[in-house]
Amino acid sequence: HARQILQSCDTARAAVTELSDDVTGTLRIGATGEFGTAYYTQMLMAFRKLYPKVEIELTFFSPHVLYAPESLDMLDAVISWDEGIEGGETLSTAKFALFASKSYVERAGMPRKPADLAEHQGIVYRTSAGLQHWRLQKGTAQESILPRSNLIANEYWTIKYFAVAGEGIAYLPHFFTTIECERGHLIPLLDTWESAEKRVSIRISRPHAPSRKMTAFMDVCGRYFSPGFVFTGPRYYVETIFDASQQEKGTEK
Repeated sequence: HARQILQSCDTARAAVTELSDDVTGTLRIGATGEFGTAYYTQMLMAFRKLYPKVEIELTFFSPHVLYAPESLDMLDAVISWDEGIEGGETLSTAKFALFASKSYVERAGMPRKPADLAEHQGIVYRTSAGLQHWRLQKGTAQESILPRSNLIANEYWTIKYFAVAGEGIAYLPHFFTTIECERGHLIPLLDTWESAEKRVSIRISRPHAPSRKMTAFMDVCGRYFSPGFVFTGPRYYVETIFDASQQEKGTEK
């Protein structure tokens, strides 16, 4: 049985290689641009390696523009981090948690429980519906927190930048902070408190007559989000660069 599965995989892989040269045209993807390169472009890069003859147009819209009929008519597919869109297919899920820099924790202290967050500074994301609450759960316990904040943005790279810079606590998905945590630029807070799973959906504009390039794209999406997939293209992240030539304030002689 295992040998049959391996043979089937080899056959499918060969078929994809054979077809990749024949899939052409322009693939137009619309998306809400909360995460930009950390999500959409890496997935498109994985697709591009297999189907180099397909031209790609990626356009970011605000949600109310993205779902307008005139927008959908111009696109092959729409990817969204909203709670879900009618007719959408789940691509992936992610959980949010709290993160801060070591410098912030050294200055403001480490929160041990959700109630401690009242004493901390948040960096808050603004959705189209208003400020984003930090919705956290641990077992059966649930919390919804809107922290005090003097830094608000509607783009998660900006939120993460200020968190790495030590300006406060940020509510971010785990996948979006992996490199920063590995390299010590951010640390997770309130261990085991995290959000419920957030759904990432894709809606195909013409599902009853998908083009070959759209079928190929959905196949790549399935593999990209499957367990064990390793992305080998370029990635970038936010890091703190310390300038040794600049002395700490008060240490000049």
